[in-house]
Amino acid sequence: MRENRSRGFTLVELLSVIAVLAILGSLLIASISSVRSMAESAECTSNLRNIGMGLRLYSQENDSKLPTSGNYNTVPGVGTGLSWMMALYEFMEQRFPDMNENNILLCPAALDTYPNGNARRTYGMNAAGTGGNIAINPDTFLNPASTVLIMDTAHMSGGDGYYAFGAGSFDAYADWRHDEALNVLFVDGHVESINKADEATLKEYVLNYQNR
Repeated sequence: MRENRSRGFTLVELLSVIAVLAILGSLLIASISSVRSMAESAECTSNLRNIGMGLRLYSQENDSKLPTSGNYNTVPGVGTGLSWMMALYEFMEQRFPDMNENNILLCPAALDTYPNGNARRTYGMNAAGTGGNIAINPDTFLNPASTVLIMDTAHMSGGDGYYAFGAGSFDAYADWRHDEALNVLFVDGHVESINKADEATLKEYVLNYQNR
C-alpha cells in the first residue's frame, strides 16, 4: 500500500512567495503614505480657508484693514506688539494654542518637517512692500485672486514657523512640505497648492502684494 506524503514547498517557491509579499507590502506602504499626505494637505487647506475667513471678519471690524504681518498690532484690552496670528486669536477670543495642539495655525505636515516633530504655528503672512508694519485693506488689491496672503512657512525656532515673509525672503522661508508643494491662501480667500517647480509663479504672486 502506497503512503500518502504531502509535498512541501521548495526553497525557490518559498523565496518567490517572500518576494511577492515584499512587493505587496511596499505597495501598501506607498499607498498609505500617499493617502496620509493627501489628508494632511486637505487639512492644511481647510486651515488656510478658516484663517482667511477669520482675517476677513477681523478687517470688517477694524476699518477694513487686516492685522499687520509683523509685531505691530494693538488689541484693545490686551496690549501691543502682537503678530497677525496673536491679533487674530485675540479677535476670535480664543486661547493661543500650545505646541502640537490641533488648531488652524498648525499644518499637520509640518510635524514631519519641523525639528523633533514639534510645531505650533506654521504659516506666514506676506509682507512684501509693507515692512511688516502696515495694516492693509484687502479690497484695495488690483489682483486679489493672484496675490499671496498666507502660505506654508519653514521652521524658525521653538516649533514656530516664519510668521512673515517678503520679496527677498519668501523662497528661503517657504516650506514645500506637501510632496514638494505648498499651500497658499490668496487675498480673495481661495486656496491653491503650488509645486516647487513653479517657484517663479509663487514669486509673482508674492510680489503682487505691492500692487495696490
